[in-house]
Amino acid sequence: MAVSVSDDVDDLAEADFAAFLESHPASVAGVDFHFQDVADEATCRQIMDVALSLVNFFSRLHPLQDLDGITYAGDYANALATLDRGMEMQSTLTASDDTFGQGVAMAPAVKRNGKVKTHVVIAAGLGLNLLSEDDPLEKELAVHTLVHELGHVAEHSLMEQALPGVMLAPIEDRYEFALFAHAHAAWSEYFAERTSASFGPSFHAPLQEGLEGAIQQQVSEIAKARAALKWWDSTTAQPVGEATIIQVGKTMKFAGYVFSHADGVDIDPFVGRDSLKDLIDQHGLMPWLEDIRDKLRTLFDTRTSWISLDEHFTLNRALEQGCKRYGVTLSRSPNFAVGWQVAFF
Repeated sequence: MAVSVSDDVDDLAEADFAAFLESHPASVAGVDFHFQDVADEATCRQIMDVALSLVNFFSRLHPLQDLDGITYAGDYANALATLDRGMEMQSTLTASDDTFGQGVAMAPAVKRNGKVKTHVVIAAGLGLNLLSEDDPLEKELAVHTLVHELGHVAEHSLMEQALPGVMLAPIEDRYEFALFAHAHAAWSEYFAERTSASFGPSFHAPLQEGLEGAIQQQVSEIAKARAALKWWDSTTAQPVGEATIIQVGKTMKFAGYVFSHADGVDIDPFVGRDSLKDLIDQHGLMPWLEDIRDKLRTLFDTRTSWISLDEHFTLNRALEQGCKRYGVTLSRSPNFAVGWQVAFF
């Protein structure tokens, strides 16, 4: 029987895929889906079928055995606030909300039968867009968002595999804990985006836009706090210190997005957006950002051989350096989690 070139390629692709499936068993057997105010039952089932195929494929590449479930919710904020996390938490989950973007998906840790797991919560519209046949970009965004959150599931699983119990254990060093709370998001987003970048190749530009917005907000919020600084009133230093830590941490987080997507699809992180590079150069941030990228790459390359959470504190040092650029020197304090000195200039 004659075989066309296209048939031959298809057969080869099918054979390669079959070999891949055999050599990469799924790390999750089934998924609990929850739908809150999302269309009708038939539509929800369609969403579930598409999402399940993505989960199954991704689980062959990364560990998803600790996936607790996936919720698509019409009221995303309420779904986060009411999620049963199985443990007492000091604060309620809220969607990120900045001048340059709002959160639509999250993968918070939960506790089930004494074990850390991760539950994915996504806004309903992104579930419906999984079924879109009219707008390829909407569908790509929906796919990319789900896989990015699955990346967080895998990130949590890797942490538990390497350092059992660390996610539920308190960090006894108050200073490192306080900095970790702001710096760790850079790693979390780096891993999730690097493992999902190929599922959303069109979305490097929005991530660049997010980093540009974070830097602009960092500059403006810190300047605003410093404008109220009085050398004769020590209480005016506290808003400067707080604003600097928060804003530098956010910039690190969005740098994690941009660098990871670039590393995931092997492109220049600043390609096509001169305004971002110009902004970074204007404020002299490039050496600091490049150092963050190096630290993130090292964490990624050593992800299966961590021996201590201290290895992640390297990002705390980056946070210290970022704050220092704005005249805020962080230090240990006998009375507070973090002490700081604010320079006048």
